[in-house]
Amino acid sequence: MLNFSSTSPNEEQDYLIKSGFKVLARKPKAMVISRVDGKDHLGKLEADYLVSRDNHQFIVVVQQGEGALDPSDPIVRRRLVEFDRAFNCHGLVFFNPHESQLQVVSFRFVREKGWLDLFFQFLMFGLAIAVVAGIIWLMIHIKMF
Repeated sequence: MLNFSSTSPNEEQDYLIKSGFKVLARKPKAMVISRVDGKDHLGKLEADYLVSRDNHQFIVVVQQGEGALDPSDPIVRRRLVEFDRAFNCHGLVFFNPHESQLQVVSFRFVREKGWLDLFFQFLMFGLAIAVVAGIIWLMIHIKMF
């Protein structure tokens, strides 16, 4: 177990490398434009590391402070989603140096289906049934069935 009470970037990088990651950049930055009332505001988001493994790039977010944080906790998740959207990598690595723990995190958004989606699904299902019935009818009429 690593002692991260006075963590250094070299210790963090060594731990990432030992965990199978290749460190590509330290403190990568992404520019973010927020449009508020029609006016653009330029901001910057800084991650801790950009790493790669198995031809996929990941952003590393190192947990600051004491105690373990859960990446599925709503407050932590919101922050991780911000990094995920800004850097557009394969996923995130949430690094808890106090517990020497790396968690690979990715997001997938499930959208609620509206009435239009359900209508088209019903329409496609009906079309598939009609095609199968048409093929059976055709086979009966040409005496293949």
